[in-house]
Amino acid sequence: MFNYITDIISLVFPETCAGCSRALLNTEKTICLHCLSNLPVRLSLKSKDLMQRFYGRLTLAEAHAFLLFKRKGLTQNLLHAIKYKGNQALAIELGLLFGIQCKALSMYSGVDLIVPVPLHKSKLRFRGFNQSALIAEGMSKGLEKPYNQNCVIRKIKTATQTKKNRMERWKNVEHIFGVSPDPYLEEKVKNKHILLVDDVITTGATLESCGQAILNAGAQKLSIACLALA
Repeated sequence: MFNYITDIISLVFPETCAGCSRALLNTEKTICLHCLSNLPVRLSLKSKDLMQRFYGRLTLAEAHAFLLFKRKGLTQNLLHAIKYKGNQALAIELGLLFGIQCKALSMYSGVDLIVPVPLHKSKLRFRGFNQSALIAEGMSKGLEKPYNQNCVIRKIKTATQTKKNRMERWKNVEHIFGVSPDPYLEEKVKNKHILLVDDVITTGATLESCGQAILNAGAQKLSIACLALA
């Protein structure tokens, strides 16, 4: 009886693909097979451009981005569905795909712990979730590495970066991150190789500020992973 009701609901209100808005088949989760096969994957062992963005600013062991971001493109649709439509399952699924491909390419093999770029607690209460934490959760499953979303904290609430220029972005996130003062969580970072995860990178200001706070807290190595590179 329950399955019958569920089938009727699915016919009247079908689940749609986050990428193209087409109705999903029963075998599809959050993205249709067509969109999955057309993801603009830019992940490659040969790609060094993300590392170069931080050259001389942040010492990194590895830095990789999964998807290429283009305005009005598939990646933007997916990120919009996560951030503004609350599609949390999509964030985890994309993180899982990212992690699986990284593992297949032997990326981040030396990582001890995965941590997301945190939201300020007030913004987290308002939104209800941190998309970077969900991506990190998915990557954790794909890479088969532990993750913790409480090790790094955002100490200061800042204005959104969306409409700021490059210099304003840097000033907006200076000294706003830190490692949790909880001794148990501090030990998870100290002398460890940390993988810092974010959803999309533009100037890299947020990642640099957060990454430097992790290194200052005693991390031995730092790597970066972003779902999308703009």
